[in-house]
Amino acid sequence: MDTDNKKVNLSQLLLDPNNYRFVDAENYVPVAPEDVMDMRVQQRTRNLLLGKGQENVRDLIVSFRNNGLLYIEAIQVKRLTDKLYMVLEGNRRVATLKYLQEQYENNNDTVKVNADTFKAISVKVISGNDDRAHLIAMGLHHISGKKKWNPLNQAQMVNDLLTKYGMSEDEVCQSLGLSKQMLRRYERTLALIQSYKQSDFGDELS
Repeated sequence: MDTDNKKVNLSQLLLDPNNYRFVDAENYVPVAPEDVMDMRVQQRTRNLLLGKGQENVRDLIVSFRNNGLLYIEAIQVKRLTDKLYMVLEGNRRVATLKYLQEQYENNNDTVKVNADTFKAISVKVISGNDDRAHLIAMGLHHISGKKKWNPLNQAQMVNDLLTKYGMSEDEVCQSLGLSKQMLRRYERTLALIQSYKQSDFGDELS
């Protein structure tokens, strides 16, 4: 998995509509690769990331307004065309920047976020078609690392590595630094939720 650092305009960055954060979202619909660039899909994805009244990114809005965009962690992207990239890691940050860009263009005060911020976003371009390697990299960050997804999101990723990418339990455990006990707990959790969804009480799942 090779990487290349570059600067791009914010308009060149597309959000990932199949982000694992959405697995438990009520209005999430899986998106085919060929539809990622559809602007309606992008708008729906941004709405999911921002939340009602931007409740999901209020921490980032406050941080960006007061500190500007800090590159403490790299925004990782995958090239889709000569000029467009899909965000693999950093979707919340990019969605927040797109929201703040609208605020700026509507003459609202965005403090330390300005026109220059949107013109040169530093990204790390992940090259190659090894989706499994990309997934493991995200898992190390959001399952084993400090910025963890909720248990359902984590369980879905582990399940995808096992079923979609054909990894063994030992391979997943070694790749993500998980115990066999934790891996099987993820699998039981996901199976229970899926069974509940298919039951007569599926509409009550929260």
